[in-house]
Amino acid sequence: MKGAPRRLIVGITGAPGITYGVRLLDLLRRTKIETHLILTNAAQIGLPREPGSKATEIYERADFVHPAKDIAAPISSGSFQAIGVVVAPCSVKTLAEIATGTTGTGDRIGALEH
Repeated sequence: MKGAPRRLIVGITGAPGITYGVRLLDLLRRTKIETHLILTNAAQIGLPREPGSKATEIYERADFVHPAKDIAAPISSGSFQAIGVVVAPCSVKTLAEIATGTTGTGDRIGALEH
């Protein structure tokens, strides 16, 4: 990927430990890596349980924010070049959904459904 933008997709799910994803975004701000954030619906529901976490404050930490259900988001394209994807926090169930390419219903956003 020589010459390609250095982009990282960061998914924050509703699993306990949203602060891991937030901290990662904070660390990446000090680098030249462009961040693309997906904050799942489950994460947004869980935010009130996490001290000092508000969706708008998390959005401000990323270079780009993509709605969880936006199937037309640039990161959905196979031609979107990124150095990787980090899901933090990531439950075992979400990891299994990512590994097998399946998700639950549209009401419950588990894996990186974008």
